[in-house]
Amino acid sequence: MSPQTLLIDADDTLWENNVYFERVIARFISFLNHHEFSPEQVRGVLNDVERECIVTHGYGLHSFAHALMNTFERLTVTPVTPEMHEQIRGFANTIADHPIELLPEVIETLQYLSPAIASSC
Repeated sequence: MSPQTLLIDADDTLWENNVYFERVIARFISFLNHHEFSPEQVRGVLNDVERECIVTHGYGLHSFAHALMNTFERLTVTPVTPEMHEQIRGFANTIADHPIELLPEVIETLQYLSPAIASSC
């Protein structure tokens, strides 16, 4: 039997991840409090900006923080201040500062898989 490789994308497989991004997006939209765009429209702009940022910054929290900032700068009607930039950076930082919460039965599953992994090495 030929060796097999098991790859696990940990985010939202071993621990919660996307839920924290969604919470930050909700806070961001509330903070922006746009008077012409609905929250859904703001989210659409953010999605577009995220796709642009992925090309430049790749995936991950760093790229997401850039997308929040760029979206804010595109949609805000007030002058952007350093304090506003710091507030938006703070939204993204809450994700990095959040402790990892393993999903149910992750430890048991990894323990179950570990003998098979060890024997194939």
